[in-house]
Amino acid sequence: EIMERDIRIDILKGIGILLVVWGHATAILIKEICIFHMPLFFFLAGMFYHPKQGFIQSRAKRLLIPFGEYSLIFAVFYFSMGLQGIPLDKLSIHHIAAFDGPLWFLVALFYICVMYYFLDKTVKKKNVILIVSFVIGLAVAYSKINLPFYIGQGLFSLPFYAVGKWMNDKGLTQAEGAIKKATVIAIAGYIIAIAFCRLAHYQFDISQLKFSSFPFIFYAGAFCAIYLLLNFKPFNKITTPNRILASLGANSLTIMAIHAPFLWLFRDFIRTNSSFYDTKLGGVISNLITFVIFITLSYLIALGIEQLKKLTAKNHG
Repeated sequence: EIMERDIRIDILKGIGILLVVWGHATAILIKEICIFHMPLFFFLAGMFYHPKQGFIQSRAKRLLIPFGEYSLIFAVFYFSMGLQGIPLDKLSIHHIAAFDGPLWFLVALFYICVMYYFLDKTVKKKNVILIVSFVIGLAVAYSKINLPFYIGQGLFSLPFYAVGKWMNDKGLTQAEGAIKKATVIAIAGYIIAIAFCRLAHYQFDISQLKFSSFPFIFYAGAFCAIYLLLNFKPFNKITTPNRILASLGANSLTIMAIHAPFLWLFRDFIRTNSSFYDTKLGGVISNLITFVIFITLSYLIALGIEQLKKLTAKNHG
C-alpha cells in the first residue's frame, strides 16, 4: 500500500527532526548530518510554496509569532532557574535566538519565503530564479559578512527552498523511485562531501555561517543527500515506523523549538549521573540515553501542545 505524498514529506521531516535532536544530544556523526539536515527542512518548505493572497502575513504568523512566543517562554524559564541559567551574555543582533538556539531556523525561513515571493513576482522566467538564488547564496558564503538577525543564514539557504519549489513543479519529487544513474551520482556526491568534512576536519553549519571556502560542496552534498531521501523506497509504504516518523514530522516545528533549552540544562546531569559515564563506551551509551529521553519528552510535549491548541480553537469556535 502506497502512502500519500504529504505523509511521505512528514516522514522526511521526521527524519530531519530526529537528526537535529540526535546531533544536539550526541554529536555522533555530526559532520555527516550537518551536510543535509537543515537544508532538508528548507527544501521541503520550498516544495509547498504557494503565493496566495496574504502570503507574507501568513508566513509571519506561522514563523515569527512562534519565534517570539517560544523565546519569551524560555526567557522566563531561564530567569526562573536563577541567574546562572540566563544566557543574556549570548544575546545580540547576531544571535537573537539566545534563549532557544534552534529558533534561528524560523527567522531564516521567513526571510527565505519573503525573498522567494518577491523573486517569483518579479522574475518571469522561473528557471532564472534558481540562478539568482544560487548567486545570492554563494555571494553570502564568499563575502563572509556576518549579517545580523540571521539574514545571512536565510540568504545562503535560499537555493534549497528554490530547488525544492522547482523540483516539485517539474514532478521530480514524486515517490516513483530513483533513476539508477542519478542515484549513483547522488551517493558519490554525498560521499565526496563527507570526505571533505573528514579530511579537512570541517563541519558545515548554517546557523554559525560555516560554509568553508568551498560552499558549492555544501550545496552539492546537501542536494545529493536530499535526492536519496526523496527516493528511498521504504518511505513509500505504510508501516508502523513510517507512521511514527510521520507523526514526528508533523510535530517537527514544535520539537525543533522546545527540545534544546531542556537538553542544554539537563544533558550534563544525565551524563554525569550515569554509572558508566567514565568509560569511552559509557559516554556513548550515556549520549544515546540522553537522545532517547529528549526526543521522547519533546515529542510528547509537542503532542500535548497540539491537543491544547485544538481544544482552545474548539472552545473559541
